[in-house]
Amino acid sequence: ANEEKKQRYYGQIASEADRLSRLIQNVLNLSKLDGNRWNVQLRKERPKAVLDDFVATYSKNIEKQGFELTVSIDTDANNVAILIDRDAVMQILMNLVDNSLKFSKNASYKMISIELRVNGGDMYLAVRDYGPGIPPAEMKKVFQEFYRVENEMTRSTSGTGIGLSMVKKLCALTNMKIEIENTNPGLRTKIHFPPLDI
Repeated sequence: ANEEKKQRYYGQIASEADRLSRLIQNVLNLSKLDGNRWNVQLRKERPKAVLDDFVATYSKNIEKQGFELTVSIDTDANNVAILIDRDAVMQILMNLVDNSLKFSKNASYKMISIELRVNGGDMYLAVRDYGPGIPPAEMKKVFQEFYRVENEMTRSTSGTGIGLSMVKKLCALTNMKIEIENTNPGLRTKIHFPPLDI
């Protein structure tokens, strides 16, 4: 093989190794959550700083898969510090973005949008893609462990069905709430932080 092919193969091997590593980490984290062994570490921190770290470490993976990432942050959110578990927020973002990449891989518009918004006393992160969304009848079921939406979309995607289940458990454990909504096209998942002190 020539050098260009070698580099392509190396890239594919590295990408698959990363995917398997994240899958294993998800299973281990789910086990910790189910066994009440997740070490919750709530510290006063700026969600913007956590989001910045996530983007710095994960944006290359998004670009490698042929997607563009846009990040939008309210000016009011820049310096807000609240009690959060940094590891939980990073894990949540990773799972939500992975889901978006996986389920919108055939979308004509390959964009992942992450927002950090403040609306009165409510501060939330939102991850949005432009894929097929979730059928309304399946909305509540997607939080069940190992549940996968049974349609043509998921038959062509890999996964274990633990991503959203784990995100919901992490939210419950760290005083946050999850909300999902179809955006036609796509899906927006909001993670609401604990209410701000007004």
